[in-house]
Amino acid sequence: MNALAAGDQAGDRLLSDLRQALRNGTLAAGTRVAPLRELAERYGLHASRAQRVIRRLAREGLLVCRRGDGTFVAEAATGTPESARPQIPAESVTVVLPPFAFGHDGRSGSADGTVVGTDFVRGIEDVLGSGPAAYRIIRGSDDLPPDALAHKGGGRRCLIGFQGGPPRMMTAARSATGDGTQVILAETDDQHADWALCLRVDAARGIGLAVSHLAELGHRRLLFVGWAEARTAATTFWWVHEREAACRTAAAAAGVEVAVAAIGGAFSQPQADADWAALLDAQFRRAGRPTALICANDILAEAALRHCERHGLRLPTDLSVTGFDDSGAALVQGLTTVHRHFREQGRLAALTARQFIAGGAPLHGRLALTPTLIIRRTTGPAPAAKLPVAPDRRVSRAAKQRATA
Repeated sequence: MNALAAGDQAGDRLLSDLRQALRNGTLAAGTRVAPLRELAERYGLHASRAQRVIRRLAREGLLVCRRGDGTFVAEAATGTPESARPQIPAESVTVVLPPFAFGHDGRSGSADGTVVGTDFVRGIEDVLGSGPAAYRIIRGSDDLPPDALAHKGGGRRCLIGFQGGPPRMMTAARSATGDGTQVILAETDDQHADWALCLRVDAARGIGLAVSHLAELGHRRLLFVGWAEARTAATTFWWVHEREAACRTAAAAAGVEVAVAAIGGAFSQPQADADWAALLDAQFRRAGRPTALICANDILAEAALRHCERHGLRLPTDLSVTGFDDSGAALVQGLTTVHRHFREQGRLAALTARQFIAGGAPLHGRLALTPTLIIRRTTGPAPAAKLPVAPDRRVSRAAKQRATA
């Protein structure tokens, strides 16, 4: 048998096995299908051939392919009639999003193009559908009315919160569990795991992937950059401390050096840009300069890219930069970053809510998703020559002091 015929048979076997798994419920609605590379290795196929099988099932409406998230079993793939699926009573699911997840018109999706809230809501709608009959969505803020989270109507209820909220809201959410409400908190710290299901990406693993990637490229001196506000607002910026600690741990495991710096102006682009100029001028004119930056999030990384462009630094020839979030801007700018699978988090939250409302037991604890490192053009082999950084005379003395603190 020639290789072409063997490939045809293996492809047919993969197609048959997937169809059978969809029919018998082995692959239930909403389940993530194994990655293409894994399927190809399992069946002895070229990745392109396995991809054709997946695309065929997607055209038939049995699978749904989401860029950056993976391939999932469609809701209608198992042939279960809509009437046989668990029905979600109106307003039995409440979704609370932070203010930045809303645009000028009040809809999900921030005005600056951030798609965090939008992707999370899309994941929920993949499972529950859209519209007020499926769930209600409210804006979590300090002026949230005390009765905003009150149960409207009888029956079971689920409360889904995204990226934390003000203390008053969290207190109200915890109180709701006393009435049998299932609370799911996505992308918050783990301090609430004794009364809520805390669902978020494994940030430590994501930072570890970035460090390992840079180490494999020959980088031996890294610089982790976080927000200066994390020093005074630890409750709000807890995730900066978490990622900094993860960077130190991963660097030690990889046998590379890592320094830590902070940029001010988390809510002020001019301040952040000025601090970047001072930081790079201070760091890169000393002996043993870092050859790569690991930024706590994409916003910091994008500010670094702006500074590099203004001062003629070539990426990744002169410097490598990584971010964290995989925002829309990261895709446009070609930033190597950690993808957090917000849509998948929304799907898991909605599946848990539907299971609970259908009669399942309430859940609490921690559930971590595996992140993905998206490698783009801002990372490359470590430079051998000294990086030519011209001093920026417009930087204030105060900014230099913050950068070198």
